[in-house]
Amino acid sequence: MSDDSTKDFDPMFQVRDLDTGKVINISDLEKTVPGPHYSHHRSFSQGNRMTIPPYVQFSTFLNQKRAPFFQNSRISDCHPVHKGNVWCCTVSPDGRYAASGGEDGLVVLYQLSESICSVRKLYHGHTSDVVAIDISADNFILSCSLDSTVRLWHPSEEKELGVFQHEDAITAIAFYPKDTSIFLASTLGSSVFIWNIRTNEVLRKISFVSPPTAATFSPNGIYVAIGCLNGFCFVYEMPDFRYVTQFIAGPRSKKQTSNEKVSSITFVGNDMFLVSTNDSRIRLYSIENFSVVRKYLGHSSKSSQIKVSVSSDMQLLMTPSEESSEVFIWPIDHAQYFKGGGLFSSFLKDRSKTSEGFKLGKKVTINSVAFTKKSSISKLSVLAGDNFGNVYLIESD
Repeated sequence: MSDDSTKDFDPMFQVRDLDTGKVINISDLEKTVPGPHYSHHRSFSQGNRMTIPPYVQFSTFLNQKRAPFFQNSRISDCHPVHKGNVWCCTVSPDGRYAASGGEDGLVVLYQLSESICSVRKLYHGHTSDVVAIDISADNFILSCSLDSTVRLWHPSEEKELGVFQHEDAITAIAFYPKDTSIFLASTLGSSVFIWNIRTNEVLRKISFVSPPTAATFSPNGIYVAIGCLNGFCFVYEMPDFRYVTQFIAGPRSKKQTSNEKVSSITFVGNDMFLVSTNDSRIRLYSIENFSVVRKYLGHSSKSSQIKVSVSSDMQLLMTPSEESSEVFIWPIDHAQYFKGGGLFSSFLKDRSKTSEGFKLGKKVTINSVAFTKKSSISKLSVLAGDNFGNVYLIESD
């Protein structure tokens, strides 16, 4: 495949093993993927019965006046796979796999099937906390760490296929949707790097006044949005990174020069994107004019790097609440579910009364969440990682 990032994804994606020099095609990798195996890490279980840790007290909550969207929510599976905090979890676009990373430096790959989340592989290599994971449409896995590396994995392989070294800790990673041999990595060294996986070289480096703390591409690959420690957001057009705009996320005044840290940026389709900041707000922006469409609140986010998850049907958004076991879920567009006010009403802007969610008890802190492919406006199916190294599958009827 050409290194020209303007071209569509080549199905014969190749990677070079950095130890042996061997070139591997994705088609060959997929042929060697074994069936799911069920290791002793599968769950807290006694025989066929799952055992929930004694400190976990699952319950749901409702901050709205209508009936809840989800009925009979429960923990379907539980895996004590990490040691310490689970900082990130994500689900593959096809819904077959999930992955988690934590302060133990471990990357865990899961197989998703029905109401079971089976541990498939444990990937070792990172020497510090894994803080973000992304899975491509062809099921390659990127993980980034405070050890200043990004590592590339595949379900068929036991070790990394590539290591991409940086000078500073990595804060965010994302595959380029139009060509998954390209990815971006943002660092605390105030730069975003665009990498070519095949050649293991940097194609572009973009520097900022403040360290970038969140970055992602739009699903169609046209835009890239980058958020920084000082609250600034930047939007560029791909593939040449043409500057589009910049703005301060959050409350603004004419004299304001910064705001709270941007902890997460997530696109909702190609026309809108969510920006989460450390003022405990999530704001939905229009790509057309970069104005705030609405905002969501109720959770706490004061200092951590909490990520927002969007369901595959683009109907729901979800985030953990800092230093608690609460997970908040909102409908992205309330209009068809709630009544309240006109176009400029406070209800339109303030989503505090439209959330529901779940929690796991006073001793548990949820650090990361991700919708599975099965989630919808009436069906809950999510992964959640806590401070005890557990990853839960939580579902409703």
